[in-house]
Amino acid sequence: TVENRLVFKNNTGVGGGGMAINGSSIVALSPSANLEFIDNHATYKGGGIYIDEKTESTFTRVSPIPLTLKDNTAGVAGNDMGKLISINFFNQQILQHQVLQLI
Repeated sequence: TVENRLVFKNNTGVGGGGMAINGSSIVALSPSANLEFIDNHATYKGGGIYIDEKTESTFTRVSPIPLTLKDNTAGVAGNDMGKLISINFFNQQILQHQVLQLI
């Protein structure tokens, strides 16, 4: 369970420079959670966050939380978030034009 401020900064990876969510991962967030993904890089997709398209991930949260995605980069696609077709992220629907930028 994530409580309070959690910063992912200056990390690198292939899929998901800041965080990769695969398989049956569960991300649980408390009402005080504040996630920041800043200056991360992925050589493939999802500089900030990568969610595998076959993932059956569950996002659990009690109330809306602050989510910062800033200056993340990816070699192929999805500078801030990658491999998303559609997602209701933390119960905050990502707008269509944003989704198109992520793929």
